[in-house]
Amino acid sequence: MVAVLAWWFSKLLKHTGRVHKPFNSVLGERFFCHWDVPCSATSGSSDVSRREDTASSSITNVSVGTDETVDKLRVEYITEQVSHHPPVSAFTYRCSERGIEAVGIDHIKAKFTGLSATVAPGSESKGIFVTLKQRGNETYKCTHPTGSIVGWLRGTLKVQMIENSYIVCAKSGLAAVVEFKEERWFSKDKGNVSGKVFRYNESIFGDKIASWRLKDIPKTCEVVATFGGSWDQQVTVQRMKEPERLLIDMAALRIADKS
Repeated sequence: MVAVLAWWFSKLLKHTGRVHKPFNSVLGERFFCHWDVPCSATSGSSDVSRREDTASSSITNVSVGTDETVDKLRVEYITEQVSHHPPVSAFTYRCSERGIEAVGIDHIKAKFTGLSATVAPGSESKGIFVTLKQRGNETYKCTHPTGSIVGWLRGTLKVQMIENSYIVCAKSGLAAVVEFKEERWFSKDKGNVSGKVFRYNESIFGDKIASWRLKDIPKTCEVVATFGGSWDQQVTVQRMKEPERLLIDMAALRIADKS
């Protein structure tokens, strides 16, 4: 769960710089690409959650085992526009060497006010479903956060993450609630994101976690880790009875070149 959480934050990297207009494909249009990323040489330990690697290593080493004869890992991506009005895209990407697959539907809805624009997941977007085949086909449902585009009056547009997101894995019985804090004009928050990783009972709480804030997590759900910081800078994580460590450093990441 901790490695998946680090990856989940890494996908927000595209929102830390300039604000970009989304590309709206025509109906039936497909896009194919791949990335060849360095393969970190690590031990074959299955206890990924205990590794003290930085986030960049944790994201790469999320599955069990490695092949040290492979210099690079290939990540393949396919997407197709399945609806034009509203714009909806279906996508899948995978890393066969590590047994990692992810699928989902992209659909956003926008709301404009006088001082900001809010972009949130649309009704067709249920999140990204990440499957780790080498961990017994664990599947993690990772929902998207809501973004608020501010700075219209100042002429410098910036994306702020607001509201809540969550990650759940029914097979492992672990879930995470991510709570974003809206930044204020005249105050400087020390951190704009916080969250908890906890154990839950799928049959009892499976359909309720979507509406939970941190304060709503029942005491019957054992908290195994807490995390917090600034989503666009650094986020740290602390397991129960263990020292705090770095989960992800966004400044150390860069968008990989695709082919």
